[in-house]
Amino acid sequence: MSVVTGLAGLRAKRQEQVEKEAARNRPKAEYFTWKDNAKNTNPDTVFVQFLQELDPSANGYDEEKGLALAAVEHEAPGPKGFMARALCTLDSEGQCYACERKKADYQEGWKTKTNLYINALVKFSEKADPVTRVISRNFNQSFAQQLMDVAVEDGSITDTVFKITRHGSGTQTVWVLAATKQPLWDTADAEVFDLKETVLRDVSYEKQPEYFGRVWDGPEGGADE
Repeated sequence: MSVVTGLAGLRAKRQEQVEKEAARNRPKAEYFTWKDNAKNTNPDTVFVQFLQELDPSANGYDEEKGLALAAVEHEAPGPKGFMARALCTLDSEGQCYACERKKADYQEGWKTKTNLYINALVKFSEKADPVTRVISRNFNQSFAQQLMDVAVEDGSITDTVFKITRHGSGTQTVWVLAATKQPLWDTADAEVFDLKETVLRDVSYEKQPEYFGRVWDGPEGGADE
């Protein structure tokens, strides 16, 4: 709407602008991507040292670094859908726009995923310095189970340098986690991204049509119907 009148309308418009500005300025995480490793001699292998544990009972748990987390999330349909990723609010609010769209017409292509997020130091080559990246992986893939197995068997996932090797391609891609005997890297000054602040997008139900509508035209009549 180009013209707004009335105090209630003006206040609502002002609040909308404040929220948009806050969204633009919110801190952002650096995500792990295999493209950063593409030019190396072993483009399908990286070395990592996790900065977060899976449980507060773990030997290496650090309250300041926090824990890894898994989140149920939705993406809008289409090639730009990944740009509008948000938490499912069915449990928290009792309603969720993406769930409703998916139920109404599954052919629209709404995606629901449970994703694992964890901070880790990553070395993209033998001589490179380790850098912090948020590793994201579908929680239903074997990688998450491998991490949990290590956490149970060893009591920690932060006290080992691991090698991650990628096999396959597309939806058949598998990540294999293997412990190494490399000495631990210095994590004293390592950056750790606040996953809840930089990764998760918690959009209230009433604002979800507009949020997803940024990258999705919606059914006939658009996402603002």
